[in-house]
Amino acid sequence: MDTPIISVITVCYNAVVSIEETMLSVLDQRYDKVEYIVIDGGSKDGTLDIIKKYANRLAYWTSEPDKGIYDAMNKGISKATGNWLNFMNAGDQFIDNKVLSKCFESSFHDNVDVLYGDVVYKYKFGKRMVEAGNIQQIINHMVFSHQSTFVRKQIMKDGFNLKWRLAADYNFLLGCFWEGRKFVHVGIPMSLVELDNGATHNNYSQSRKEVLGIHKQFGYSFLNAIGCIFLICSIFMLVI
Repeated sequence: MDTPIISVITVCYNAVVSIEETMLSVLDQRYDKVEYIVIDGGSKDGTLDIIKKYANRLAYWTSEPDKGIYDAMNKGISKATGNWLNFMNAGDQFIDNKVLSKCFESSFHDNVDVLYGDVVYKYKFGKRMVEAGNIQQIINHMVFSHQSTFVRKQIMKDGFNLKWRLAADYNFLLGCFWEGRKFVHVGIPMSLVELDNGATHNNYSQSRKEVLGIHKQFGYSFLNAIGCIFLICSIFMLVI
């Protein structure tokens, strides 16, 4: 069995406090085929000094203004040559140095489009491990963290839709679900994510509005989704 190349993309801006820890969590993975890409938005706080410190271990890096986090991610996608993509934002990190080997030196990824795991959320007051939700619930909300997600590069060729400034990852993954893409849950914590920071946390109300807009884009609302779940459960009960 061939071990696939994993392209990990980190986007950052003025992240001097956290970028090194994030980068080392990727660079220290005990997995031979990691392609690491760092897209900086033109930082002015010393972030570039840290990126340059590890430049010889990066497949690609750049520092230039962008149109937002998903525009930066799309730049990373355009440079990625791996079989799988992961987005590990500055401030977040892999939970340990064996995450990639656990996922890709096994058969978990065979005939799969999206591989996802659990997450440990880091708050100012402590940490909390959260198991990924049932994939059927993705019609209502994001049921796993994108930092704990690996997506086949071939289905991300068009990147994220920049119409959605805060929830483009949810829009993409919900689209994959409706298209019938195969999702597989690997029952291990994959990433440590700062929940007290980040665009979604700092703009929660706007993020929720985007999620509702995404639902409408796919032709349903939250109430429709509840009805759909009720119907599925009813059919299941009749079958058994």
